Amino acid sequence: MALLSEFIHSADEVIKGKSDTRANFRFAHAETVIPFVALMGIEGTDVKVVVPDSVSKYWKDYEIAPMAANVQWIFYHDKAREIWVKFLLNEKEMTLPVSTSRFPYYRWETVCMYLKKRVEMAKKVLESFSDNCK
Repeated sequence: MALLSEFIHSADEVIKGKSDTRANFRFAHAETVIPFVALMGIEGTDVKVVVPDSVSKYWKDYEIAPMAANVQWIFYHDKAREIWVKFLLNEKEMTLPVSTSRFPYYRWETVCMYLKKRVEMAKKVLESFSDNCK
């Protein structure tokens, strides 16, 4: 959650002109990439599996986080200066469960709201786990 929140914040700082960062890189292992991608909801990686024997049908860790796994957020602006972003997972354009008229590009404003909701959802889930442990 903290990593996704920081990505959102960093992107907003550049978009609002509060930062002149042109590229922002991080290094992580599969243990970070997999939950990060699932939290974002990329390509259905957040699917809930009811039947334990079906996990391998939906969760293919070797596709999500092979050697040298990477997640890219690439920002653009159009002639009207509207900000668009596309997401790549391991160099391939990915979908988010957010509507867009220009796939693989998504309006940043829409994606930002979606991702912030995902962070809040994750916080509530974690809080419910910690409440159950008391």
